[in-house]
Amino acid sequence: STVLKIDTFDKVNKVFIIPNPARNKITVTFLEKIIPEKTIIYNNTGKILKSYSKSNESNYKFEFDISDLPSGMYYISFYENRKNITKKFVKD
Repeated sequence: STVLKIDTFDKVNKVFIIPNPARNKITVTFLEKIIPEKTIIYNNTGKILKSYSKSNESNYKFEFDISDLPSGMYYISFYENRKNITKKFVKD
């Protein structure tokens, strides 16, 4: 059997979520442009709450509406070229 390895981005500490904690939306900013193939927001038990398919443009900033999520801690993962980065955020 083949194991698919997913590496993390080299610049994991160069990604920022503002505001954090947040109420209605978060803006995720990268210091380098990326073209995410998939973006997933999930809770601390790993349940996927939101999933976004591939973006056709590279960008530094991405905005996400989180107004429908209950208060709590969440994770957002970006996948690009078999690599991923996951950051934590808090919803007020």
